[in-house]
Amino acid sequence: MSPNISSTARKVGGQANATSRRRCRRGERGFTLIEALVSLSIVVALLVGVLTLFDRNNQIARAQTHIAQMQNALRVGQSDMMRYARMAGRGGLPRGALPTGIALGVRNDAPMDGDGRYIAFADTDSPLVVPGTDVLIIRGAISGSVYQVNPLAGGFQLDDVDAPTLGTVRVENPHSTTGIAQSLVPLVDAIRDDPHGALLLVSPVDTWTVVEIDASTSITDDPDHVVVGFRVGTLGGPDVRDKYAELSNGFPTTLRNVAHVALLEENRYYVREERAIAGDGTSDLAPLLVKARFYPNTEIPHLTDPDFGDEVADNVFDLQLALGIDVDGDGRVQEGSEDAGAVLTKADDEWLFNTADDVDGNGLPIDVLRWNPVTGTPALAYVRITTLARTDRRDAGYVAPLLGLIEDKDYRESPHDVFNALGERRFRRRQQQTVVDMRNL
Repeated sequence: MSPNISSTARKVGGQANATSRRRCRRGERGFTLIEALVSLSIVVALLVGVLTLFDRNNQIARAQTHIAQMQNALRVGQSDMMRYARMAGRGGLPRGALPTGIALGVRNDAPMDGDGRYIAFADTDSPLVVPGTDVLIIRGAISGSVYQVNPLAGGFQLDDVDAPTLGTVRVENPHSTTGIAQSLVPLVDAIRDDPHGALLLVSPVDTWTVVEIDASTSITDDPDHVVVGFRVGTLGGPDVRDKYAELSNGFPTTLRNVAHVALLEENRYYVREERAIAGDGTSDLAPLLVKARFYPNTEIPHLTDPDFGDEVADNVFDLQLALGIDVDGDGRVQEGSEDAGAVLTKADDEWLFNTADDVDGNGLPIDVLRWNPVTGTPALAYVRITTLARTDRRDAGYVAPLLGLIEDKDYRESPHDVFNALGERRFRRRQQQTVVDMRNL
């Protein structure tokens, strides 16, 4: 081979190798700074989008959970009040003068301060009621049996028929003439354990009274033949039995036989004022719908309920009640309107507490005689129960509609307009209303 050709080939080969090495070095350099920044920006944007989507879905899930809890609280609260309201008067209690009533009563519009601010009237040691809310009072043989008594068997005795102070009534299982079985265990338990057991006595002609069970004169040796002793109260006295006597305006002079007896209960539904920070009146309201049991017609909590009630539903911040009364006795309860062109005007209205025109500044009926006429006995046909609840927490991206007139409560006016402030409207809110047929009244 020629030396010239070999030298030339070596030069060409050396240049080719150098070019190849240079190309490899350029390929090994990777992305430029700009390319890396663009790629990183894209990845960050994708991550932010995904995280935002997850956060939004999480917010929606939380909101839906809070709404479901709120709706469940409304359903539970309404169901419990409906069940008890239908039992009002069971055992033989009459309607009584409204709105306080005997079988069913309403304390309308709890005040901002004063004796009515407490669930046990004037008892400052009892829980506070949220101002502007109503209290539903229900009396009757609610959780126990109505016992039959043989009025012809001489089982009812009074120490003095003209001015009785003590008495006894015999209850048998089964009933001596009808043969109906009736467990007397609740009666025996009340005699032995309850210091102020309330006993409802009803005659064959529906004359009735309430007396206090007296363990010292009761006989419980035979569980199927119980003699219930009782003490008769007097009007105006300070004792529990005197408060019982006030329900029937004293012991009826015509009550000489008894056909039925029952353990009488009183339950009160109210919205208890609780705060997010206990004892701090400026912190968020954390209201509870509560059912409290009292000795009938007293402000004394029942032995089984020393804390003035058990929680029924949380975050219920308003309870409003309206009473449907058949004032004219035509078998219908009509609701009038304040509109000038309405077919049924306010003068035709047979609902009490459904508008602010029904009450005075203290929440009491303006025209008491309309609902309690001297002649005739209008039926208490319906109770309309309205509850408002809200979610447990605020939603920063939500603003609830303004609240307006709900029955006789106007949220557009002070002091209730605080619930229309922006901070309160961040809560999601729901309203539920039920009309209860008062079958026992």
